[in-house]
Amino acid sequence: MKLSKNNEPLIVDIKAPSNKGNFLKLQKKEVPDDNPAPRILLKITKGKSKIILQSSLAAFVIISAFYAISIFSFKKEAAGSIADIYGNFKKSAALLMNFEPAKAKSGFESVQKEIQKIKSGTPPGLILLASLFSKTMPTAFNNLNNLTGAAIDLSGGLEYLKNNGFGLIVNRQGGIFIDRLENVKNNLNRVSKLTAELKNQTSKFGYAAGEDYLATSVNLYKSRQFLESLIGWLKLPGNQHLLILFQNPSEMRPSGGFIGSYAHLTINQGSLTDINVNDIYDPDGQLDLKIIPPRPLQLITANWGARDANWFFDFPISARKVIEFLEASKIYDERLTKFAGAIAINVELIEDLLNVVGSIQLDEYNLIIDGKNFLSEVQKEVEAGKDKEAGEPKRILKVLTPILFEKIGGLNDEQKQNLLAIFKNHLQNKNIMLYFKDLALESYLQGLKVGGETVKLPNNFYGDYLAVVSANIGGAKSDAFVTQKIKLASKINIEGEINNELTIERAHQGQNQKDWWYRKTNKNFIQILTPRDSRLISAAGGADKTIKPPIDYAKNNYQIDPDLQALEESAKIKEDLNVQLMNQRDKTVFATWLDVPAGANKKLKLEYENPNRMPLGVDAPLNYQFIFEKQSGVQGGLEFSIEAPPGYKWKQGDKQTFTYSVDDPPARLVINLDLIQIE
Repeated sequence: MKLSKNNEPLIVDIKAPSNKGNFLKLQKKEVPDDNPAPRILLKITKGKSKIILQSSLAAFVIISAFYAISIFSFKKEAAGSIADIYGNFKKSAALLMNFEPAKAKSGFESVQKEIQKIKSGTPPGLILLASLFSKTMPTAFNNLNNLTGAAIDLSGGLEYLKNNGFGLIVNRQGGIFIDRLENVKNNLNRVSKLTAELKNQTSKFGYAAGEDYLATSVNLYKSRQFLESLIGWLKLPGNQHLLILFQNPSEMRPSGGFIGSYAHLTINQGSLTDINVNDIYDPDGQLDLKIIPPRPLQLITANWGARDANWFFDFPISARKVIEFLEASKIYDERLTKFAGAIAINVELIEDLLNVVGSIQLDEYNLIIDGKNFLSEVQKEVEAGKDKEAGEPKRILKVLTPILFEKIGGLNDEQKQNLLAIFKNHLQNKNIMLYFKDLALESYLQGLKVGGETVKLPNNFYGDYLAVVSANIGGAKSDAFVTQKIKLASKINIEGEINNELTIERAHQGQNQKDWWYRKTNKNFIQILTPRDSRLISAAGGADKTIKPPIDYAKNNYQIDPDLQALEESAKIKEDLNVQLMNQRDKTVFATWLDVPAGANKKLKLEYENPNRMPLGVDAPLNYQFIFEKQSGVQGGLEFSIEAPPGYKWKQGDKQTFTYSVDDPPARLVINLDLIQIE
């Protein structure tokens, strides 16, 4: 602060007159140098004028002192209030990112009331004078108020889309749907701009939100990119195409279940104009592409097609592969049809949807389909119904699906809320997985963890990763009656080595079922995904199968798929253990066969060692992370335990052995633990 000669910054404390007659007591205090103080030049005259001037100056000092006290008290309170407001704002933003816009809107409205409370409790003259000392402060509060208003508008727009978006698409009101999306995008841009301005302003009076701001900026940027790409796709001229893959977990495949049928959705300017449900064998029957199938599949087919293309546990790879096969089929190739993406859904979702919309009567089949009988009745029609005799076994789905969509489009408010809860639950459990070719859309979906992608492990990963992936090869629909339990017992020795004992128990309970496709032996090619370069020590319970190519692929000019080639070329057979070892990017895979006849129970046991040792001996707690990824469509329990090395214990639980168990784990389970020395 620049000062005139012999002037010092003062804050005046006004106190009540004491017995000693002291009315005014001055204390010199440091004043924050937000902005240079106004420089006042006074010309002092003689006599009476001097006295008047001195009196006026004294009055000015007293009044200024009062406002100065209030200003800097206001500034201190404002900084604390902004911290509280920012915390509440942050909580509301988290609700918004968690797709709970109604709760977020309520939170933002509370924040706005707090801002108005501060502003209304401050005299107008004080705000004006405060701007002389710190021009930033009033502007910051105005921007915070504007930001909160934009956030309220954003939450309201998202709430509307959450409740009505699907209905707008299905009921061919795509123009309204796109307009609402653009409104959300505009409010998102407002939030982004005001957030940046507010961050710079609040930092000037002591509140830094650097890390929070960085994370918020990244999320806002990704959200804007997502909306711009989505709106741009919806507004493209002509028809746009999307796939729904019906995965049947009664016949497991790595990404979630055999794709017996699929729906081809046609979208024009945001409106769903056509739904065409097809048997997956239709496009495969018109596929001239010759690709060598995965080795285990060569037991049941000589050709690879869309029906078996979901061979990869990582859903984006499987979805891309399915789309490639479909687009190469004459059905779509001759029409130049290209699919923008694919949505995989499992039977459990359809059952729950039927529970919400109510039963559907199919007069031509003399059936009433509901959530309880959907799978059994549809499976019966597909395997032994009249449509199979006519060469169109999946026709029942072609009849049922449009009716189901129509019913969803006409739900009341209560049913919509139930539907949203169902979608959220199935997204979290990988019963719905989404993939888009567009990189911005796909990146955003993976960020939300709804893309079915596998987690990428860092190079120095101290912990464990596990995924158990089944593929039913020739076991009909027996997985509908197979239960699975996974138990992993890990132990860290004094050298920091992590040893694992894995037990997988599968029981086939379909022996008393009337239909043969449920009683058939469950023939399971099982893959265990572990951290890259894990070392297999022992294995028991698995079996080997000799697989001979059904045809001479080289002679018949078959091509090798590059994704499949990268996986299978790394394969090594440990014949003494009946286990095949493969490398899949950042994972090492142990694969074997585990066939379970109806009424039987079998166990597979593996012992293996992790590649990275825990760096024992350091003073700070060591972080250990366990990641489990569930296969889509599989239901079964998980039991995990890890024993700390001698002289150590786990901070979580304060014991040497940490245990965790769950009947139905989420799509991705992450457990973070701290290893500490015992004092």
